[in-house]
Amino acid sequence: MIKLFSLSLVLVLMAGCATQSRAMRGPNGNMAYSISCKRGIENCYEQASRNCKNGYTLISQGQKTKGYVSTGYAVMPVSQDNIFVECK
Repeated sequence: MIKLFSLSLVLVLMAGCATQSRAMRGPNGNMAYSISCKRGIENCYEQASRNCKNGYTLISQGQKTKGYVSTGYAVMPVSQDNIFVECK
């Protein structure tokens, strides 16, 4: 039972590494991206660098708590980082 729980927890955490990026026009008329990451703000910045080959300007950043996960020993928050960047 413990092995099954451990495997389930690992699969949930691995699935949480996803990064979502949505394209739009920024405040200055350039391409901009709203980027959401489930496992660390650094993943958002890496995605911004991939989306904007000539660099970007950070417009905003934030973090949302999406829920909680119980490990049996502790309750941990599940958060999502968000940034909005405009390409140069």
